[in-house]
Amino acid sequence: MLRLLHPRRWSLGVLAAAIVLAFVVGGTIAERVMRSRQSLEDRAHALTVRGDAQGAEALYWELIERGPVTLPLVVAFLDNHARLSAPQLELSEDGEELKLKAPAATPDEARVDALLDGDRLPADVATLARFWRKVKRMAVTEADRAPIVAAADADPPMPWANHLLANEAMMTARLEDAAVRY
Repeated sequence: MLRLLHPRRWSLGVLAAAIVLAFVVGGTIAERVMRSRQSLEDRAHALTVRGDAQGAEALYWELIERGPVTLPLVVAFLDNHARLSAPQLELSEDGEELKLKAPAATPDEARVDALLDGDRLPADVATLARFWRKVKRMAVTEADRAPIVAAADADPPMPWANHLLANEAMMTARLEDAAVRY
C-alpha cells in the first residue's frame, strides 16, 4: 500500500493519464476537423447510413440546387428518398412482434417530379433517374426498362445504364442478368 503512495509511482500514473487524455482530446479535435472538411455529398451519405434520411434529403437537395447534378448524385438522392418514404419496421413494446410504422416524414414528391421531369437535369441523367425512381418504387415495367436496355446496348453504351440495370436485376434476384450487365 505504501508503494502506491510513493511520489514517483504517482507521477507515472499522472503522466499516463495525461497522455491518454491528450490522445482523447486530439482524436476529438481531429474528428471535428475531418468532418468539417467532408463534402456535402459525403455528409449526406453519412446521415443516410446513420438512419437520418430526412437530414440527408435536405443535404441532397442543397447539392442538387448548387449543381452540377450528376447521375451518381441523383441515384444516391433517390435511394435516400425511397428510405424516407418507406414504412419502417419496429418491435412492439413487449419485443415480441414486428410492426410496420408509417414513414417518419412525408417527402415532397411533387418537388422530385419537377426535378425529374423538368429541364434542370441533362437528358441522359433525367432518363436514367426516372427509370431508377420507378425501380425504387418497385413499379418498373418492361416498357420502362426497354429504352434503358437500348441505351446500355448502344455503341458506346450510355454511361451508367448497365450499372442501373445490373442493380435492378440484383434487387429482383435476376443474378444472371446482373452479371451480364456488370
